[in-house]
Amino acid sequence: MKAKLESAWEWVKTHWQWILFPVGILLFILGRGSKSAEVITTDPTKKADDRAKVERERREAELAAEQARLRARLDEVHRENAGKLQKLTEEQMGQAAELEQDPEKLNEWLRSL
Repeated sequence: MKAKLESAWEWVKTHWQWILFPVGILLFILGRGSKSAEVITTDPTKKADDRAKVERERREAELAAEQARLRARLDEVHRENAGKLQKLTEEQMGQAAELEQDPEKLNEWLRSL
C-alpha cells in the first residue's frame, strides 16, 4: 500500500497541472453560471459633497435670517432719524422766520456758530 501511495505521489508531483487544469475549468464554468450579486458602490466624495451642501444651505439660511434682522433694524433707525430730522427741520424753519425778522438775533446766531 505504501508503495502505491509513493508512486501516486511521484505522479502527482510531476503531473500536477493535469489535476489543476480541469479543476480550474470547472470552477470557471460554475462561476460563470451562477448569478453574481450586484455590487453597489458608493462614492465617499459624494457623501462629503452632500454634507457640505447641507452645511452650506444651513449657513445661507442663518445668513439670510441675520440679514433680514439687520434690514429691519436699519429701517427702524431710518424711520427714527427721519422723524428727528423732520423735527429739526421744522425748528430751524421756525427759527429762520424769527431770524429774518430780527437782524440782531441773526447776528448773534451767526456768531454762535
